[in-house]
Amino acid sequence: RDIVFRRCEFAHTGGWAMDWQIGCKDIRIEHSQFHDLGAGGIRVGSPKIVPTDAEETSRVTITDCHLHDGDQVYLGAPAIWVGQSSGNIIAHNEIHGAFQWAISVGWNWGYVPPNRARDNRVEFNHVHHLGASALGTHGAIYSLGVQPGSVIRNNHVHHIEGGGSGIVL
Repeated sequence: RDIVFRRCEFAHTGGWAMDWQIGCKDIRIEHSQFHDLGAGGIRVGSPKIVPTDAEETSRVTITDCHLHDGDQVYLGAPAIWVGQSSGNIIAHNEIHGAFQWAISVGWNWGYVPPNRARDNRVEFNHVHHLGASALGTHGAIYSLGVQPGSVIRNNHVHHIEGGGSGIVL
């Protein structure tokens, strides 16, 4: 809780560069570089819905970072993945290279609460030249399920290769 990573470099990993799981809160990742990654860059939360607010990973801010060339070992990872987690901000990042998605937010297959994927913001990111992954690209920004209060806005997306889409809802 209450951690700031500023001007860091994460490279040559066998899996994820950062993986924030149960109960992590109020984390800032700023002005950092992520490259040559075994999987994705930053994973926030879990695909499973935790039973209490204390166990939920929430309020992670990822800003002004440069993420490129992931999926070197584990194919199909996004640069940034947010699962059952709320109150996160993903803004002003540059993402390109071998990722199946640049940003994936939400992990909800149904419409029945509880759903902790809510109140997230994905804004002002620059996603380009995506699709060098062996599995190709599904989309630059992927939003899965109902996510009350979440916003995707003012992102610049171009050159998405391999039949991928810009934004998938």
